[in-house]
Parts: sequence; structure tokens; C-alpha cells
Amino acid sequence: MAAKLASKHGTQIIVFPEDGIDYAVAGRLLQRFDEIPDPETLDSSNNNPCIHDHHSKSSYILRELSCIARDYELYVVANFGTKQMCSPNEPIGESICPESGYLKMNTDVVFDQQGNFIKRYRKYNVYIEIFDKAPTLELVHFDTPFGRFGVFTCFDMIFRHPAIDLVETHKVDTIIFPTYWYDELPLLSAVQYQDAWSYRMNVTMLASNILKPETGTVGSGIFANDDFHYTGSETKKSSLLIASVPKFKSSGSRCMQASEKLVLETMPGETMLQQYKYGNYKLLESDKILILNENEASQTVCNGQVCCTIDYKVKSSHEISSMYVLIIRDSLRPGRFNWHEQVCTLATLKNQVKDISKVGLIRFNDKGLVSFDRLSLTGTFNSNYIYPIAAYNSSRLINRSDRKYECQKQTDEFDNAHNDDRYSCNLSYTGNPENGRIYSFGLFGRLYDEDKI
Repeated sequence: MAAKLASKHGTQIIVFPEDGIDYAVAGRLLQRFDEIPDPETLDSSNNNPCIHDHHSKSSYILRELSCIARDYELYVVANFGTKQMCSPNEPIGESICPESGYLKMNTDVVFDQQGNFIKRYRKYNVYIEIFDKAPTLELVHFDTPFGRFGVFTCFDMIFRHPAIDLVETHKVDTIIFPTYWYDELPLLSAVQYQDAWSYRMNVTMLASNILKPETGTVGSGIFANDDFHYTGSETKKSSLLIASVPKFKSSGSRCMQASEKLVLETMPGETMLQQYKYGNYKLLESDKILILNENEASQTVCNGQVCCTIDYKVKSSHEISSMYVLIIRDSLRPGRFNWHEQVCTLATLKNQVKDISKVGLIRFNDKGLVSFDRLSLTGTFNSNYIYPIAAYNSSRLINRSDRKYECQKQTDEFDNAHNDDRYSCNLSYTGNPENGRIYSFGLFGRLYDEDKI
């Protein structure tokens, strides 16, 4: 149904979400998982399942996807579970073979407009899921008449490999991003981070997410240049999002199409009545937290190697009332996955907090409470991977035309323990205060080389 609708609107590529085909517990799925070959090892007589069907029983999913691509003349990207045979308890690449004798892998497959199976990507950074880490890092990209596409999945976007590699080393201009994302406010909702990452890396992103509000899993988007189209936490039914994006010439320059298109098709199926439940960004005792209780101020706070300056003025008819905080972090993230963050962000509180030392009691709101006549954040960091987060609420981003973001390497001396390069980044709100009340506005930095994963 989705492919047919997409084709009707002249679409050239369709992306399905992570776990969009199969989702169940590992024990029941293992016998159904397919061993999918690397298509680059197949010859031309064996790479179109819709025509040749020389694959094993695993071919059912491949055959169906291949025929969809062929019948509707679409590039098709889909995600499902696959397996690879291995020797139990023995090393296989960077993984250890399980007792079952199979690695279970979270796999993206790509078909061209003739139905040829052209690429396979197996997820490298697995979250809390039934799948194993791919035995080796795979940097998967492919060329089309309208640009070079790179593929990675969900949790991969948090890390350097393969995400940054694809853009900086392999020069992809468009990212295909199947995901099953769990929103964490105020910085890491699906559409906020999709927007921020694609903007910082200067690429187009096609992000396809599952819709499951009760786990905070909402938000797909198409992000390109100074524009984007997306769905957010208000979405109650599965949708097909279609938009025109810039084509890329071989030189890497963007070539805008003659007309812009936006179509949002609601798909058949149940209406999601579950309440949107998001995760709360976990604060640390080492974080510097500044409660904002003045309607106009300019303040600077430093934490470790991060210095953060906020300059703001609240709209005259609004009161900030100690319901906003400035968070400055320079540390490893707590919990199971210890990646290094450098953060300078404005965030909205769920309730007033009198004692900021009790960080475990702080809860963040998913909507803005005040509008700003003036709002600017400037931070200095040890990384140039600084992602600009800007949203009125969990369902509504601040338009790229209503904010200004820039980063530059500092030339002056700065006393820091590691003698690292220093970068100064600024994010300013340039929109009309009447556009909306801002809930999240920040600079989210990553020090990939300092991760302890």
C-alpha cells in the first residue's frame, strides 16, 4: 500500500522503519530469520529475486521487496532480522558467536528501481535489543542519478562509526535512516536529533521511525537544506511522508528541483490512543544547572572544558518563573552506554525545582512555557561535532529559517588539560516571538574519541 501511494506521487525512493517487517522475541524468530548474502558477492544472474528467485527459503522477504521495487520503479530500503552461521562461543570479527551457532543481526536491505538487490547493511551499534552487533563495521553507500546515499540504523547516529565516516570519508550527500527511536527529552527526541544531526553534517536525511507513543517512539522526517517535513508526538496513525528534496550533481553541489512537494498520506490501520511517554534526560551531580528566574539576563557558566553563555529576554507578557534551566555538561553519560557529551542547553521544567542539588527530582516538560524576544547560546567545546537542538515542543521544531547556527575554531589560547582544539559555537533564535513558546534550545556536543563503550 505505501509503495503504491508513493509511486502515485512520483516518488523515487521509499524507506521503511527499523523493525518495520518483523518484530517478536528472539526465540521465536531465529528459525524465521534469513541468511541474506552480501549482494556484492552475487553475479547479475542472481541479484534480482523478483525475476530469478535463486535464493533459498529466505527469499520470500527479499522477493517481495524486490518485486515492490520493480513494480513501482522505486528504490526500496527496508529493515528486518537476519542471521549468520558461526562456531558457538568462538570469535567472529568483533563479536562472539552465541550458543545457538548463529549471529542475529539487525539488517537493512536496498533494492534499485529494477528490483536488483544492491546493498546490505548490518547494524554496528546495537541498543537494548535482541540482535547481535555486526561482526565488522560496514560502510554501506550507493550512487543514484540523484545523489550518493549512505545507510545506517537508529543507535548508529549517536556514534562516529559508521555515521560520521559515511559523510566525511565516503562523501554521501543523503542519509537513509531506518529507526526505532525512544524519545528522551529535552535533547534527544527523534525529530530533534534527526534535524540537528543532518543540519550539522550538511546532508539530506530520510528518517523512517516506528509509531509507538507508549514507548516514546514517534517522529519520522525528511530533512534537507533549510527545510524539513516531519511527523511528531501528535501523530496518531501510521503515515507516508513524501517531499521533494534537492538533487545532487556529481560535484556534490545541490540542484533544486523546479517545484517543491509535500504529501502526508494517512495509512490504513488502527488509531494510536496511547499517551506519549518520553524518557527524561538523566542529570548528574557533576552537571552545572542554572535556574533562570529573571525575565532578562546574560550569564556565563563553565563546567570542565565547556563554557556556556546565555543571553535572553522573555516576551513582556510572559514570566519565566524559575521554570527554565541552563544545563552545562562535560562528562560521560551515565548508564549502560557511556558516551561523552559536552552540553550547553536551555530546557523547560515540568515543575519548579527549589533545590538543584537534588538532580534526580528534576523532570523536563515536553512543551514550551514562554516566548523569547531574544535568545542566544554561545558555547566553547573540545569538539566540532556540536549539534543544534531547537524546538517549540516535542512535536514542533523551530524552522531552520528562524534560527542561526555557526561554529568556528578558536585561534586564541585556552588553558585545558588535554591541549585540544577549541571550538566556539552559537545558536540564536531569529524568529518572531509570536511563532511559539520554546521548550528546548541547545548545543549538544559529542567527543567520540572519549567514549567508554
